[in-house]
Amino acid sequence: MLFASRVDDSVVGLTLEGLCSKVPASGQCVSDIPSRSMSMTCVPFLDRHSLKLQVRVAFGLVAVVAVVVVVVVVVVAIVVVVIIVVVVIVLVVVVIVVVVLVVVVVTVVVVLVVVVLVAVVLLVVVQVVVVIVVHVVAVVVVIVHVLVVVVVVVVVVVVVVVVVVAVAVVVVIVVHVVVVVVVVVIGRNYQYAENALEKATRRSSAPQFEEDWCV
Repeated sequence: MLFASRVDDSVVGLTLEGLCSKVPASGQCVSDIPSRSMSMTCVPFLDRHSLKLQVRVAFGLVAVVAVVVVVVVVVVAIVVVVIIVVVVIVLVVVVIVVVVLVVVVVTVVVVLVVVVLVAVVLLVVVQVVVVIVVHVVAVVVVIVHVLVVVVVVVVVVVVVVVVVVAVAVVVVIVVHVVVVVVVVVIGRNYQYAENALEKATRRSSAPQFEEDWCV
């Protein structure tokens, strides 16, 4: 026997005759068992051509199995890579869509906020402008009323002054006329009286003939 190994209760060995299986008759060790006390079943070696054929078949089977394994591994790897690529693409698309939606939503919200703020500011500005215009109009109306009142007062004062002056002038003229008339009348009467007095005086102091002569 070239070499032997103990497997459970039997001994498997390789001899020149072939692969043999020796079964001991008792529980003795293999090294203590004589060859004649063991029953041997030998499988004779095949010839060289059969061995080469079996080796080729075995290598062929191994190669086929290896190719199948490689193909399966490659297919699985391709499927995994495709799945990973698809998942990555889907994730990228989802992220892009989410980012676009977020940007759109944020933009819309910002635009709405800006529009609302502008509207509020415009409303406030319009209200302020309206209030200012109303106050300016009110001030202008008050000023116009004051000017109208002042003009009316001035006109009334002027009219009163003119009337007073006219009345005063008329009164002065009338007074002067009256005075002149009175003076003239009094003067004439005085002259008449003086003349009459003088004539009377002359008549009383002059002789009769002279008076008669004078007459």
